[in-house]
Amino acid sequence: MSIIHTRNIEYTFHRRGLLDVYYQEEFRRRPTIVLVHGGAWVTQDKGVAHDMAVNFVKAGYCVVCPSYSLAAL
Repeated sequence: MSIIHTRNIEYTFHRRGLLDVYYQEEFRRRPTIVLVHGGAWVTQDKGVAHDMAVNFVKAGYCVVCPSYSLAAL
């Protein structure tokens, strides 16, 4: 099984709205998980969720991991 990781797909009109998609190489309909990374709304690194996303893909899911705007401090 080969895992595909497509990075930084824009989903909003500004640069902060980027998402990563993880899925298995063979095309097949799969349930999808939207994985919102932690960071207490003060860090924006969606890369911290990479290992978790890969584990979900190995279990048969597609994973979408968006970045998000930080909270106003």
